[in-house]
Amino acid sequence: MLPSIKPYIIGETAFHHQGDKDFLRNLVDAAAELQLDAIKFHLLFDINNYFVASHPAISAVNEWIFSKEQYADFFKYANEKKLDVIALCNDPASIQWINNE
Repeated sequence: MLPSIKPYIIGETAFHHQGDKDFLRNLVDAAAELQLDAIKFHLLFDINNYFVASHPAISAVNEWIFSKEQYADFFKYANEKKLDVIALCNDPASIQWINNE
């Protein structure tokens, strides 16, 4: 049975954008078109606090990391699309940044 109130729906971006800014922007657009309530971004600024140095994906994921300025732009864009922004902070640097943003 569905809840009697409208559920709060969050779109997930994770890292499947693989560092492609246009693809991530399209994910935000799709979330807005689908009338989701929010979009969640995975923030990671210091890969060494997220992966062990020997992890096989470290070099690939390191290329997918956006800057703080780029994330600020994505957050603004999502808000302009009437989406709440949810941040999953994957390292201490992203926690510090989001707390000061």
